[in-house]
Amino acid sequence: MSIHVANITDAPRQVIANASGTLREFAAVDQNAQGTGSLLAGLFQPVAANSTGDFFLMALLVDGPSKYGIFRDK
Repeated sequence: MSIHVANITDAPRQVIANASGTLREFAAVDQNAQGTGSLLAGLFQPVAANSTGDFFLMALLVDGPSKYGIFRDK
């Protein structure tokens, strides 16, 4: 599996492509950043992917106590 950044319409989004090439949204600008009380602001940066299927990305945050965060998705 791999992580790809894509611009879809006017809002940057992070999408994940699985081994068969199927894409799904991982994160998007103005989405709630789970567990932070903030919104995702952009500059999604893939950080890591491991062999068990966990993906990690860093994003800038707004409207909350933190300015950035690292998030995991499986």
